[in-house]
Amino acid sequence: MIKKSFILFFAAFFLSQAAYSALTKKKFTSDTGQYYIYYDNKGAEIAEEKLIKNKPSEFSGTEINGEVKEVSEKGNLIFMWNYKDNKKDGKAFGFYSGGQKMYELNYYDDVLQGIGIKYFEDGSMSEKVFYVDGKVEGPAHIYFENGNYYKYNYVKNKLEGLAYLYDKEHRLLEMATYEDNFLEGGYVKYYLSGAVKSEMRYKRGKLEGYAKYYDEKGREVSTLFYKDGKEINKIQHIDDDSRSAKKQGAENAIWQGPAMTHFYESKKMINEIKFFEKGKLNGIYQTYYKNGQIRYKGKFINGIASGVFRTYSPEGKVIGTDNYSRGKLNGISRMYYATGEKLAEYRYKNGKLEDVSSVYSKDGSLITEASYRNNLLHGSIKNFYENGTLCFEGYFSNGEPVGQLRYYFPTKEHKLLYLIEFKNGKIHKSTAFSEDEFIEFTAEY
Repeated sequence: MIKKSFILFFAAFFLSQAAYSALTKKKFTSDTGQYYIYYDNKGAEIAEEKLIKNKPSEFSGTEINGEVKEVSEKGNLIFMWNYKDNKKDGKAFGFYSGGQKMYELNYYDDVLQGIGIKYFEDGSMSEKVFYVDGKVEGPAHIYFENGNYYKYNYVKNKLEGLAYLYDKEHRLLEMATYEDNFLEGGYVKYYLSGAVKSEMRYKRGKLEGYAKYYDEKGREVSTLFYKDGKEINKIQHIDDDSRSAKKQGAENAIWQGPAMTHFYESKKMINEIKFFEKGKLNGIYQTYYKNGQIRYKGKFINGIASGVFRTYSPEGKVIGTDNYSRGKLNGISRMYYATGEKLAEYRYKNGKLEDVSSVYSKDGSLITEASYRNNLLHGSIKNFYENGTLCFEGYFSNGEPVGQLRYYFPTKEHKLLYLIEFKNGKIHKSTAFSEDEFIEFTAEY
């Protein structure tokens, strides 16, 4: 799940400190509060700063301009600022105990402004944000050592709007919406193929309503219902509940007529099958939710699935249709939101994905469009932002990426954010661009 990072940590930390002025400084605590003592190059005390909570600190002694350093008791460099008239002004840095750079910030007149960057100890970037008048504003990037990274948007220090999680190959894994620093609205996870893995909704940071989970073909495999962040009811498929369901051995059945299976605790029917000689299914096959609603319904002829199979929501609405011919999926399979809107279309030939499959948002706009051949990605694949603009596009050949995968900015159509180049099915080169079309970094593999 996408979570708020510690992106504000170093902003809050630095802002909580008062302005210092000296070549080096050390911190002291007494009965009357906390102080910084400043020393010149010869070790002579030249200034004192008294820290006052929620107020500017009080300076006495020499006014400081230029570089200011703080060292630990062991003499290690911890922080370094530039000062002008007793105020932070210009570049500021924080350091790990081993001396590696941890932070890189910019101050103007004692207030954080512009780009702020945090680094891992190996020197690679871990966070990148932008400050306006001391507050995080606009896009923010959070990177992990495994190569995955988040993209957030901030408004006056608070998470706002869409947030994304990508893997190291820049494939979308999660998409969430924030409002006033809380998860609010849709939250979607994706398989690497681009198919929806799960979808749920949040209200003021807590799960609310149905949380649905799908397999890679878009078929619902589990549904949970939440109220104020707490699970209210759990609905599982019969295949996932072998402990509480009394199952009949279809392969050994040698009778004619209906066979019913019930839950032990409620005595409610969970499936209904018509058996004929030698255990072959003939007629209607149905499974049920715990509330008694039909979950799945289809027809068998001599043990072979035939015709239209329908999947229903716990409220009794059709949320999926499949077409079977000679026991295999053929034609178009459709998925629907519980409210009736089309969720996805998958095309099959002899049980395998073939041709173009699509996933849609509730308003009917396209989320993902992918081409398949013989159950493998083959041809173009496109993913779209919630606002309808193209998020990324790429090409596959028999399941392997080829050529280029292009990611675009959500607010500027067809303006490149990332360009991923493939060679022999693997990433060969990746390039990241800024919104003003400058190259931010390039990596070859």
